[in-house]
Amino acid sequence: MKKGILSCIGLIAFMLIAVSCDNPASETPADATPAVTELGHNANLSALTINVGILNPSFSPEITEYQVDCYGETSSVTVTGTLADSKATISANNGVVQSLALGINDITLTVTAEDGETAKNYVIKVNRHGSSDPRLTSLTVSSGILRPPFSDTNLNYTMLVPEDTAEITVTGTPRSAFSVLSENNAVPQSLNVGTNEIVITVTAQSGSEYNYRVTIDRAGDYSSQNVGTLKYVPAGRFQRDSGGANVSVITKPYRMGKYEITRAQFRAVMGDEPLALYYTGDDDPVKDVSWYQAIAFCNKLSLLEGLTPVYAVTGVDFSSLGYDDIPTSRNSSWEDPTPTWENDGYRLPTDMEWMWAAMGAPFDGQDDGSNDPTATNSTGYLKGYAGSSEGSGTNNIGSYAWYDGNSESVTHPVGGKAANELGIYDMTGNAWEYCWDSFNSKYPSGTLIDYQGEYYIPGVSLPPPFERTYHGGGFDSGVENSRVSNRMRIEMYQGNSGTGFRVIRP
Repeated sequence: MKKGILSCIGLIAFMLIAVSCDNPASETPADATPAVTELGHNANLSALTINVGILNPSFSPEITEYQVDCYGETSSVTVTGTLADSKATISANNGVVQSLALGINDITLTVTAEDGETAKNYVIKVNRHGSSDPRLTSLTVSSGILRPPFSDTNLNYTMLVPEDTAEITVTGTPRSAFSVLSENNAVPQSLNVGTNEIVITVTAQSGSEYNYRVTIDRAGDYSSQNVGTLKYVPAGRFQRDSGGANVSVITKPYRMGKYEITRAQFRAVMGDEPLALYYTGDDDPVKDVSWYQAIAFCNKLSLLEGLTPVYAVTGVDFSSLGYDDIPTSRNSSWEDPTPTWENDGYRLPTDMEWMWAAMGAPFDGQDDGSNDPTATNSTGYLKGYAGSSEGSGTNNIGSYAWYDGNSESVTHPVGGKAANELGIYDMTGNAWEYCWDSFNSKYPSGTLIDYQGEYYIPGVSLPPPFERTYHGGGFDSGVENSRVSNRMRIEMYQGNSGTGFRVIRP
């Protein structure tokens, strides 16, 4: 009995101990605080990338400000940050395309840590530089051909168009899509007869500019109320003699008298004329004229029409100059006139201008019509007479010229024979024609650009300047004088039975 009671007491004690082990909280004081898990404070990025340019400095989590350079064609950018703590958050612009203005653009990515309080701003300053390239990739015209062919770094072009071309469109395509072209780009422009200039301005985003200049010469004649029509003569290149390297270049077009100056025209401007012998009438070319008288006529005609005279002679007022005031013997002032080639008045052609017009001035100076701006006419100087289609032959000269074989020893009204290729009459025969140049038996060798002759230098060059050049043959000349390249000389104060002239102007 006693043993059974002890066993029950032991069992109860064991059960109490077990209950106590299963319920440890029963041993915790009633006022204890429960444990709380701490939230993260990490607001760093582990990576930062941009889709254009290069971050400067290179990314580091501790560096919060960067600079990136990009250029005109870049109009937007995407900045992407990678969180170091996946429980942190980042601003909504992360990984989103951002538009860029020119200049500095601030893009800020804000990282907020898990605790909601710790934050860090990563600032990316994107500097969008304006494009500094104002070049074109092409320059085209609606008609005609640019000379030289387009090159993005060449800013100056010329072209020739027929008289019936009343307008033209010049179109440039910019290298940068952000460049701005002037308002006249790709817009039809009206053309005047003569020289026209169209400038296409390209402005890059940086403000730098290129001006592409196209000088367009619209072929056209000039009409004078006093001396009639002056025919258009284009610029060009030609071989002037048998030396293949002896090339003359005419860089600017000009207008040349359709006819030689007539007796009636000369008297109307000058008030008188040389002794009238071997004529048929007032419409014959004036002849027996001196070189002094020819340049005086040019200046007085210029003044009559409100143009600026080309020639200046020391001590001479051409507005009041009379026919009898012109020297008939050597005169140092008249032997050394000063030309101002840029003036718009009438003048004598240079030797090369006369020769180029006489051979017919093939379009652009070429034999083959290739429109190659470097091509040179190599056959015109061989012509036996102006207007010839038989090379150096003279079988058909009588259709184009009054010469000793058909003139009956007198001049005839201008324009009575066939014109040359430019529509200019009597460039062979009827009257010889003065040029500006002092005579020299040989031209300089090589290429001559807008050659205006040479001046006499004592002991160095011959002949002296009082001898000037004349071309073309006269009513009493044989066919040996009719060649386009043939020229003669005469002292400036003298005229002879065959010397006349025609005028040119820009």
